[in-house]
Amino acid sequence: QDQIDRCYDAREVMHPAHLTPEFKSKFKYILMGVDPAWTKNKRSKYSVITTVGIKKGVGDKKEGENDRQIIDISRQQVEYDGLFALIKSKYQMLLPTLVIVETNQLQERLRQELVRDAIPTKACFTTGAKNDLLMGIPMLYSLVAAKKFILPTGDSASRELSHQFINELLSWPNGEFSD
Repeated sequence: QDQIDRCYDAREVMHPAHLTPEFKSKFKYILMGVDPAWTKNKRSKYSVITTVGIKKGVGDKKEGENDRQIIDISRQQVEYDGLFALIKSKYQMLLPTLVIVETNQLQERLRQELVRDAIPTKACFTTGAKNDLLMGIPMLYSLVAAKKFILPTGDSASRELSHQFINELLSWPNGEFSD
């Protein structure tokens, strides 16, 4: 837990709407990851859109602690049209370099529609890979434990989202939702 607590940064806040040029200049890339889930049944799982800034120097020999920063987390139960609109809206507000969409089965339709709207998109096929040490949730946990992420806690909304992110990461695969 101490390793994870070191990732929390009270000087930083989430940026759900707009990134200033000064803030954006800290990053080499801004990536948006989409874990789609749409439903009419409110008991179904959430769609999550996580935007992460990769700081300059990552991949170089200068790589170190806190080189990835959570910029925004959007977690909602939505129907398909609402999810598509939410992704487009987040893209237009945050202008990430690339949107990476979990693309298994029907989720491919969503990715194709984003591409059709000229949103730079890459598919990520995760079927059977949630446990994968190099690509799945254990890899994400390893990066957090190695203090590779900054988790903003500078305001109540950021604190709540960052703690929820960690709680779900630590409860996997036995949490309320499977991913």
